[in-house]
Amino acid sequence: MTVKETIVGLLIDKDGWDFMSACEIATDKIQEFNEDVVIDADREKLYESIHILLHDENPDKIHEAYVHVLKHIQNNKPIVEEKEIEYPKGVDRDIILEMAVTKFNERYTSMDENEKELFKTLSTTSYTEKKELFESLKNDTIELTNEGDNNGIEDKINEAIDSINKINFDEETANNSIIKLTNYKNYLVN
Repeated sequence: MTVKETIVGLLIDKDGWDFMSACEIATDKIQEFNEDVVIDADREKLYESIHILLHDENPDKIHEAYVHVLKHIQNNKPIVEEKEIEYPKGVDRDIILEMAVTKFNERYTSMDENEKELFKTLSTTSYTEKKELFESLKNDTIELTNEGDNNGIEDKINEAIDSINKINFDEETANNSIIKLTNYKNYLVN
C-alpha cells in the first residue's frame, strides 16, 4: 500500500464521507455561527491590537497597539452592581441588625480605648490618611527602638529597625501593617 492510498483510506470513512466534505460542512457551520456573533468596533479594535502585540514586528504598530490596550485597561473598570439584600419571608431586618450589633459588641468589649480608636481609624479613613498614620507609626517605633537600653544588644536593635523599615505600605496590606506597628509601639511604650 502506497502513502497516497493510506492517506486516501484515512480520509474516507466507512459511510463514504470523505474528509473534504466534512471540512466543507464544518466551515459552513463555523460561518453560520460567526454571522450570529456581533462584535462592536471597540472590542474588534482591542482584539486586533492584542493580535498585533503578539504577532507583529513593526515597532510603530506595536506601540500603537500597546497604547490602545493600555487605554482600554485603564478606562474600563468592571461594573459592580449593588444588590439589595433579600431577607427570607418572616424575617425582620431590624432583628438581624440588632443581633449583628450584639455579636459585634460581645466580640470587641475587651478592646481598650487605643484599640477601639485604631479599629475606628482603620475602618473609616481614606488610603492617604492610612498611609500618613503608617509613616507616623513607623517613625515613632524606630525612635522608641533606638531609645531603648543598648546593653550589648545593638545587633538585635539594628535587626528590629531593619525589620520595621522593611514593612511596606500598600493597599492590600495596609491594615495589617498598621496593626503590626501599633502592637510593636505599644510593646515598647509599656
